[in-house]
Amino acid sequence: RDELDNMLHKINDIASEFSGRLKIELICAVGLGSETENVNLLKDNIYRAASEYNIGGITMMGQTVPASYHTLSKSFSHLFMHAHKPIMDRMEYASLIHDLGLNDIQTDDDVDQITQFLADTGAILHYNDPSNKLDKLYFLDPPWLCKMISITVNVTEADQCTTTGIKDTRIVSLLLHNNKFPLEYFDQYITLLDHFEIALVIEDCKIFVPSQLSTIQPNVLSARRLYSSVPYTRYMLFKSNTVPFGFWSRLISKIMQSVPKIRRILNCANEN
Repeated sequence: RDELDNMLHKINDIASEFSGRLKIELICAVGLGSETENVNLLKDNIYRAASEYNIGGITMMGQTVPASYHTLSKSFSHLFMHAHKPIMDRMEYASLIHDLGLNDIQTDDDVDQITQFLADTGAILHYNDPSNKLDKLYFLDPPWLCKMISITVNVTEADQCTTTGIKDTRIVSLLLHNNKFPLEYFDQYITLLDHFEIALVIEDCKIFVPSQLSTIQPNVLSARRLYSSVPYTRYMLFKSNTVPFGFWSRLISKIMQSVPKIRRILNCANEN
């Protein structure tokens, strides 16, 4: 029991570190001492969270949903399971909806409304991002997309990646192809990684995955030798009570983008 209590304390400490970015209302350990321990507490809190959940100020629990929405959701699930169609473009998506002959979904506005509902409830994934062409794609199976995204984080093609965090997009595309990802949407896949701040583009064929950086502190002597050869050092002080989500990964990626340019400039200056 002491070991379990220590583990719970550690979990609470970790949760407190993210309190400024994540809303963690309850940490509940179920079934540690007995099968029913804290079960009612967990049930009550799940019910309370569901009761308070709202979209646009409208509480969702108790709301009636048109039968056509259920029909469309089931059609998407059937399409993914039997036709292995995880992604649709706008034309395919709208065509499928109209082919179902649903009486209350006739116009493009109706399609947009049901799309918003299905996305809000997690039945599908859709992102309103026309600049990166994400608004034209509809992901019919959210768990499948999560699995595809995890490939970039969990699989390393070389030991170097685990220390530098840099991946070759050609290797990533090969891994996705082996997992039956439609590669015509590969550019949008990379955009999604950036959207979720999982990976950031630093060059045409390379991405930076912050979670793949080494957790081992660099050797102090090596670091000193490195700094002694740097011709210019700049210090920046950021005064803020909280660090915005994704700040450090984006800052590091910008620095990594700048280093090759600075190196070329210094090489040209030395040659001259």
